[in-house]
Amino acid sequence: MAKTAKKKSGKTELTARELKVITLVCRDKSNVEIAKAMGMSASWVDYCKAGIYRKINRNTPIGMAMYAVKNGLVEAK
Repeated sequence: MAKTAKKKSGKTELTARELKVITLVCRDKSNVEIAKAMGMSASWVDYCKAGIYRKINRNTPIGMAMYAVKNGLVEAK
């Protein structure tokens, strides 16, 4: 069973791959760097990020990072 994260409302479920992408975005990695780290193509990263944005109702990497911190997906340092 894939690891998932749920938004407090219980509506948003993120897959383990999506959580990894969010973590790498929060580490300020480029799409190419994310693709290399995950063994995927840069176009797959674009597609995955678009799905994440839709699921979490955000439009930018900054919005994604803020969501991740607020929901305990990553730790702010």
